[in-house]
Amino acid sequence: MSTTQFRNYIDGSFVEVAATFDSIDPSTGAPWAKMPAASSDDVDRAVEAAHRALGSGTW
Repeated sequence: MSTTQFRNYIDGSFVEVAATFDSIDPSTGAPWAKMPAASSDDVDRAVEAAHRALGSGTW
């Protein structure tokens, strides 16, 4: 079974992350997806982008 690979979307672009982790399907106990492990810098960039978007009124 193949797993789905998710990516973070920050400030209008998909971004690469240094690490991922498996998301486990509780009904099977098997991994179903690879999730991005966001760093604190990734989170800071996402929050800054969200703050700019909120203030712009264009969303």
